Amino acid sequence: MTPPILGLTLTHPWPVAIRDWGKDVENRTWKPSKWGGCVGMYLAIHGGKPAPKLDGHSEKAVDFRSDLGWIARQINSGVIKVTREQLEPYLNEEKDALEYAACVRPGIVAVARVAAVTTGHESPWAARNQFNWVLADVTPIDPIQYTGGRGLWEIEAYTKDQLRAAWSEKHDGEVKF
Repeated sequence: MTPPILGLTLTHPWPVAIRDWGKDVENRTWKPSKWGGCVGMYLAIHGGKPAPKLDGHSEKAVDFRSDLGWIARQINSGVIKVTREQLEPYLNEEKDALEYAACVRPGIVAVARVAAVTTGHESPWAARNQFNWVLADVTPIDPIQYTGGRGLWEIEAYTKDQLRAAWSEKHDGEVKF
């Protein structure tokens, strides 16, 4: 049986962290089965609405800055291993720091397979007291504009075809979803 592919919308900067910085765990308070998913399925990693104005003081702006700050601290301390090449597209050259606006990538930006669902995973990306969806075969793709949703969501046939083509291009013609 062919594993399904479903969409998962994330707030920024988490789609970039999965796509380009080796975030190998997605943390949720629920198991994939709650929304029709399963271990072995593929996820279309979707960046939701653009981040709020970063000069604002809204809760979302504060969360975004806090999340990006946490990532930067983990990278700087060596807890999360990211190469200069992986960071380059996201750096503010003047400050040699993560550029907030560059870390916002709306649309579907990667495809990953859910290899396992655990709690207490050893990854530095794993959150305590949550279900850690272990991601494998993460494949960055050119962003595909799409409207996401809550939980896991179905993907229209046309967009599935685009995802299969993008995956195939990076996996020697092999498509598993």
